[in-house]
Amino acid sequence: MILISHFYNEELLLPHWLSHHKKIFDKGILINNNSSDNSINIIKDITPDWEILDSPSKEYKAEEMTSLIEEIEIKFKNELKIVLNTTEFLMIEDFEKFFEVTKNQNSKFWVSTALMVDKNPEIKLQKDLINEKNFGIWHDQLNVFQLSKKYALGKVSRARLLHNLPKGEYLPGRHLSYLKNIKRISPKVAYIRWYYFSPWSKKFIERKLNVSNNLSQEDLKKGYGYGHFHDKEMYIKTQKFLIKKSYPIPSYRNIIFIKIKMILLLRKLLDIIFVLKYSTILRSIFKLIVPSRKIRKKISFFIFK
Repeated sequence: MILISHFYNEELLLPHWLSHHKKIFDKGILINNNSSDNSINIIKDITPDWEILDSPSKEYKAEEMTSLIEEIEIKFKNELKIVLNTTEFLMIEDFEKFFEVTKNQNSKFWVSTALMVDKNPEIKLQKDLINEKNFGIWHDQLNVFQLSKKYALGKVSRARLLHNLPKGEYLPGRHLSYLKNIKRISPKVAYIRWYYFSPWSKKFIERKLNVSNNLSQEDLKKGYGYGHFHDKEMYIKTQKFLIKKSYPIPSYRNIIFIKIKMILLLRKLLDIIFVLKYSTILRSIFKLIVPSRKIRKKISFFIFK
């Protein structure tokens, strides 16, 4: 299994990211986006047999990086592979089931993502990121609570593509693909932890603010990577808000799921009521059954108030 990634000044999370993934992947190919910190030395120390490539540009360009990644994927066209950022940790919950569902030729799956939020930022991370910082929110739930409207979190899915095809045929950002009929692997089998608001510290905030220094203005004009251009105040406000919504990950029977089901059920009921209220055919039938306009008005008021 092949892991592909690109990095820029990631010395804060890299030790955790490499130590976790070297137990899962046979090979890693990491693209250096002109890092100026200790990232390269960390990679050589923890995963000395993984390959490091230099990015063709000093600045990160989404379309250019996508093309480079697909060129790499083609070299391993029949092998299972995934592209992850340094903030994204692949969590395999059931190895037996994982390899059973991905062993077939032309396998392609979306892997769901949980947005990780540091519930206890006052407790400093020691050694084990996965066990020490395990609170978050399933990313698909963010839209239900409309956090994106309040805090500019994108509505685009954060899922990542796991496949053994020649290439992923990605759109820039790699959260979408031109490939058809992609199944979603159960999060009980595998999912991704996206450490975007965790572990929360002064250094982590500085890292987030520093990411934008490597992004091209050309990409920003095209709408790529806009989420990396928030200011410090926005990150802090969003973190505080998300803490209230977070829960242990993985969690499949959390009360939050009940809320979601209720919201979706309410939406369906409102749709039905809307159709009933404004259906011309039903109004005509209603008139035949109840000729009196006064009585019809009372009944309508009682039903639709």
